[in-house]
Amino acid sequence: MKKIVLIISFLIIVLTSCKKEIIKENFNPGNNSSKVIMGIAPGTIMAVNNITLNIMNLDGNQYRIQGSADLVTGHIGWSTLTWYLFKDGVLFQNIGTTELSGFIEKDIPNLPYGNYFLMVGIGGVQNGPSNIFTGPIQPPPVPNSVPFFRYYNKGNGDHYYTTLETNIQGYKKEGILGYVFPNFEPGTIPIYRYYNSVSGDHYYPTSQSSIPGYTFEGIAGYVYDNQQPNSEPVYQYFNQGNGDHYLVSQYSSFSGYAYEGVAFYVLRQLPNPPVPIAVYEYYNGGLGDHFYTTQI
Repeated sequence: MKKIVLIISFLIIVLTSCKKEIIKENFNPGNNSSKVIMGIAPGTIMAVNNITLNIMNLDGNQYRIQGSADLVTGHIGWSTLTWYLFKDGVLFQNIGTTELSGFIEKDIPNLPYGNYFLMVGIGGVQNGPSNIFTGPIQPPPVPNSVPFFRYYNKGNGDHYYTTLETNIQGYKKEGILGYVFPNFEPGTIPIYRYYNSVSGDHYYPTSQSSIPGYTFEGIAGYVYDNQQPNSEPVYQYFNQGNGDHYLVSQYSSFSGYAYEGVAFYVLRQLPNPPVPIAVYEYYNGGLGDHFYTTQI
């Protein structure tokens, strides 16, 4: 009888040891798509997919980093995500830790130009990378200059211009008109912004006066009133039908618009400088082959 008890005890110990060993074999910290954690039943997945990165210019040299990701499963031992911002293939900054909601937002001043992507860490393993965001914007052609963004409201046909890249209700961003100065610089003049509440039009003259039907809203930026190195003219058009004032940097003919002349001069965007990115080397010892890629 004692012999039978001893044999049964021995079998229980062996089976228990084998179960633990199997779980250990399934634990793979190098797998970025799925991980089986020691003590968790095989087949339970903890992974982060669809990582995306967006960078916005808020005000001059202030930038907002926005990251999002989809979590494949719920909590199985970890309760936070760590977000890593890479620049040109090298870790640039740990931008913070969040709950498993999969979203982060952080403002960073003076973000240098480069190729950025996000990695998301969970349980000590980095997932990713995200999409590559080149920017945050093209380098300013002159120190202290900032982009002058153009927005369009399809509902009333209004064109709106601002140095702030943001979400404006009813408006869609169309791009950058050129570069202006947010503050006075020698040789510049202010652009005044006026608003017509009836037509919804925004008007941008370089002289301040009382304009029938319009309310003064402030200074939109500072520009040149004549041609300067690396500057280009901004042409003004007016639509009599909806009352919209339209500013463009290319002289052309626009349906429904009458040409009114040169409004002012903005700095021209410079072409993007070449930005080096990291190239990673992988080696397969079995085949004796080398593989090169820009992806981690």
